Amino acid sequence: MKAVVIYSSKRGATKRYAEWIAEDLGCDCIPLATCDVHSLEQFDVIVYGGWLRGSGIVGFDKFREAISDLGDRLVVFCDGISNDTAENFEQIVDINLGENENSIPIFFLSGAYDPSKVTGIDKMMMSVAKHVVVSGSTGGIEGEKEAFSMKDIIEHGRDMVERDNIKDVVAAAKQIEKSSGRSGN
Repeated sequence: MKAVVIYSSKRGATKRYAEWIAEDLGCDCIPLATCDVHSLEQFDVIVYGGWLRGSGIVGFDKFREAISDLGDRLVVFCDGISNDTAENFEQIVDINLGENENSIPIFFLSGAYDPSKVTGIDKMMMSVAKHVVVSGSTGGIEGEKEAFSMKDIIEHGRDMVERDNIKDVVAAAKQIEKSSGRSGN
């Protein structure tokens, strides 16, 4: 299989995942900023990873547009500190894939957040998010627990990046290779 992992990472969590995925697939790992999208047609599988800002995968919209004819080779992962719920995942899919939601495998991986490294607009957005999360908790006791857990992460940080989290991304990439008939290249 000839695969490549392309990623956008701001503070390192996505990069860690991308490197682990590339290691498991035996391929190169390239930052989006240095990626020549015109060279990607040579690959059987393209894995794109980006961090979440809100529910948008950073850099993915322009990347997807640039490789629109290679969508059948694409696997996408994103990471963030959002709660891993069906509702949050559906929002990520809707915002990033829209009408293509069933054709491109996408995965949410638990990320990392260190408030001491956040500046500018990201810091302002996280401050707003903290207040919105707590004020909007309406799911009874469980919803309140989730809201205060998220508030704690925003205030104190947490690293939830684990190598085991990539197994479904790697399996999806191997499945694309297997079903494409391009294996052994």
